[in-house]
Amino acid sequence: MKVMTAAKAIRYLIGQLEGWRKVGSTSNARAGRTSPSKVFLEDRMRICVFVTTILLRALKLDAQTGPMRISSNGEVLRSIADFDAATQAEAQLPADPGNLDLAGQLLDFYLRRWDQANVRAARLRIILWIIANHPDIQLSGRHDPRGLLVNPEDRQDYARVRAAWLDQVSRNSGNARVLSNAARCLRLTDRETAANWLKQAIQLDSEGRFFVSDLGDVYADAIGGISGMNPWEGPTSVDAAETRSDFAKLAVAEAAKESELAARTGWALHQVSEALRVAKIEAPDYDPVAEKLLIQAADLDYPKPGHSIFLLSFYRDQQRKASDRVLPKWRTVEVSAEEQSARLVEGSKQVFYTANGFQSAVTIPVRITIGIDGHVWKAEALGAPQIAGPVAAASAGMWIYQPLRIDGEPIQVSTVVQVTVEPLVPR
Repeated sequence: MKVMTAAKAIRYLIGQLEGWRKVGSTSNARAGRTSPSKVFLEDRMRICVFVTTILLRALKLDAQTGPMRISSNGEVLRSIADFDAATQAEAQLPADPGNLDLAGQLLDFYLRRWDQANVRAARLRIILWIIANHPDIQLSGRHDPRGLLVNPEDRQDYARVRAAWLDQVSRNSGNARVLSNAARCLRLTDRETAANWLKQAIQLDSEGRFFVSDLGDVYADAIGGISGMNPWEGPTSVDAAETRSDFAKLAVAEAAKESELAARTGWALHQVSEALRVAKIEAPDYDPVAEKLLIQAADLDYPKPGHSIFLLSFYRDQQRKASDRVLPKWRTVEVSAEEQSARLVEGSKQVFYTANGFQSAVTIPVRITIGIDGHVWKAEALGAPQIAGPVAAASAGMWIYQPLRIDGEPIQVSTVVQVTVEPLVPR
């Protein structure tokens, strides 16, 4: 039997968390904007966080070592706790300019306090230092990627940041990370330029698909006319003329050409709509446009399953709207379990569970509804025991099928599957 050390277990669990978060967004959820993980992967992530916390406490890495962060690969990282520590960290940087983690800690510290007046000058100072010394810094995974953002409405600060980024791009036009960082920071004022930078970054980097999410944000913000945005990516103002601009129209057309970009843009645009509602900023509801892009992504992926869960998450989010809900319009066809099993792409019909009083295996029928993208949109255990039923339904809810079409028409499928829940017996 393989034994996993506590440290390795932490790395594994955090790796799972990072992977599931990436399903939602590689750029993190925006302030006021929800992530698919919140509606689809919440239970998985909650379990991982709980177990990781237990392991950290077992290793005595909590209060004894001060504030901590956990990187995406499970590495335990310190963070800056207070202003005295931040002052010391800034004083240390000139003597240790290659310490990117320390620079990232400063960004994280000031980002969490961006709305405090006494933080503004210090935050701008560290942002400009990083642009000057490490414009290709990679924050995702270890730090909050929003750390370098400045609201264009803070005109003087933004002008200095913009000039610094334009200078770095002129001197590092072949560096994909510099291009993507500059694009993320200037995407509200230099939209077309930012989009071109990201397209170039995608071509330069063998892992360039990572930058597609950022391009989707550029397109979504243009379509939604976002003109002001705080460092937590919450909208502060809109420009109605921008929504009718040639670039906004181009953004819709270009996003619809490729499945991942369509999905990313559609989901980001839905987040824009939600954020505008939360901020009580008067603007059109962009969910109908977002839905078209998400459906287009599923169409482009067909006959394979949709590569993301954005469409499912989009429709679940509609249930929270007081009005103008955008709901699925496809007909649902009943399909036998045997026929549908031939379309199963990913999923286990056996799941293990541990709980007091659960001692023997039980097979539970689960009715599922499969969306036009091949993902299970609804799962409900039928007449199941109170303990095992939700487990079986949650397991079936993660299955993926080849989408069904009849005479070219996308179809939702309803069927009943059998899921065996077995007690987890410690060895």
